[in-house]
Amino acid sequence: MWPGTNIADDECGRLLVIECVYEGTLIRLINIYASNIDSERKIFFKDLKKWCTDNTIILGDFNVIQTEFDVSENNVFKGDVSRRELNLLLNEMNMCDVWRTANPKVRTYSRRQLSVIFLPGTRMLDSLIISNNLL
Repeated sequence: MWPGTNIADDECGRLLVIECVYEGTLIRLINIYASNIDSERKIFFKDLKKWCTDNTIILGDFNVIQTEFDVSENNVFKGDVSRRELNLLLNEMNMCDVWRTANPKVRTYSRRQLSVIFLPGTRMLDSLIISNNLL
């Protein structure tokens, strides 16, 4: 049996929040599947803050390109209204993207696709965000 406690989930399947104890520390795990629509994703990231604690790990498909290094040179780093909201969440809750922190300028991707004109399109959409005090 799973030793964690289900705190919340949503009927759309975009959020699952559980808590568990690891080495005596209560940790909140949040698995997300953010919308691929910018405006919906912005609201989702804003609402996500209420589930965060000082010991939170958020993982899943964020569906947002966070930095210019998260998109291949064949793609454009476009404006995204949800990116600012996600960055606010990270700053206000003292969190970081673990992989990007360890690899600040590395270009590697979690999604690869071919476009109509056959240029490889790649983007980093999946992330692991963690409270800095858990590092």
